[in-house]
Amino acid sequence: MQIQSNRKIDFISTILLYAAPIAGVATYCLVQKEDIISALSNFVITLILAGIYSTFLHINQNFLYEKISGKLLYFGSLFLSCILLGGSAGIPLGVFWMHVVVIAALSSGVELAISTHIVLIVQYALLILPGDSGFYRFLGYVLLGLVVSLLFSQLKEKKAIPYLALILVACDGVLQCVVYQFNLAKMNSDIVGIIVELISLLVFVGIGFWHLQKDAVAGVTAEAGQENELCDAGTEIKSDTVAMTEETAGEAEIETTEETEAEAEVGETTEEAEAEAEVGETTEETEAEAEVGEMSVETETEAEIEETAE
Repeated sequence: MQIQSNRKIDFISTILLYAAPIAGVATYCLVQKEDIISALSNFVITLILAGIYSTFLHINQNFLYEKISGKLLYFGSLFLSCILLGGSAGIPLGVFWMHVVVIAALSSGVELAISTHIVLIVQYALLILPGDSGFYRFLGYVLLGLVVSLLFSQLKEKKAIPYLALILVACDGVLQCVVYQFNLAKMNSDIVGIIVELISLLVFVGIGFWHLQKDAVAGVTAEAGQENELCDAGTEIKSDTVAMTEETAGEAEIETTEETEAEAEVGETTEEAEAEAEVGETTEETEAEAEVGEMSVETETEAEIEETAE
């Protein structure tokens, strides 16, 4: 049953992996009002990208694929990220399309997060970069994704949340200054996009806090389960000890009873032997007395015979 469930999860994960970049291209075509034929080359490249990433996940005996904790959550998030990435070509969505990088870093580590970020960046270069304001934004997103991967993969305690938020806001501020080349007029004209991007980073921080909260609850539940198991084990040990004690007591009583019966039998045997010995002694005394009596009679008879002879 478990094997069938795992196979079903693997099948759905594979479908989501190949469908994610295709859905991103389709969303891009809808936003930019392009027909499917003109975007055919983009579909081909995204399929090649999906195939390469699938191979990368399964090399070395599925090493990286097996590290994915919650495969349906990860590949579902990848699918949504690609859609958001395609939609950001015409809608200010900030960096919400990077949320799968955060999920990968929190649940599976920096290796999966960086590899996921590379896939998204290739998709970004394919769809968004040709019509973007410049190369600086693309390069800034490359670096921001790496920073997100590293920071969230090392997030272990809630007290680090404020520092994480501060670092991300500072990085985004530097990114915006570089992209707009410190031109305040351009930044004011695109203030909505800047604010949405900042909000998306703060949402990522909220996801990190939720993940730590979930792990804390899971840890408490696991500890309670272990305590219950220990209590149950202690109860079983106590019951086994009581049973063993009762068995030992019963065996001791049986042994004591057997010893008492054996002693009683020995005592009876001894008494019988003594009685037989006394009977034997009495018989011997009687026989001796009889012999003495016979000897006395014989002596008297001889004396009478001698007297008569005289």
